[in-house]
Amino acid sequence: MDAAAIQRLLAGRMPDCRVEVRGADGHFSIRVETSHFEGLNMLGRQRWVYGHIQDLITEGTIHAVNIQATVPGP
Repeated sequence: MDAAAIQRLLAGRMPDCRVEVRGADGHFSIRVETSHFEGLNMLGRQRWVYGHIQDLITEGTIHAVNIQATVPGP
């Protein structure tokens, strides 16, 4: 599965979020921006994203991931 396919999958699972995925060969960087993160600390935001990609990690599609989880800024 390539970065574009993972991005489409995550965008479908998180429709109110801006999602960008880059990488290849099991190593990906995921950037998610959403107002759903307001009030959550960095760990809480990352857990929220991990909840949506856990099956990809379990099946081996994602071996390593860097997550940037932010709220929309001005």
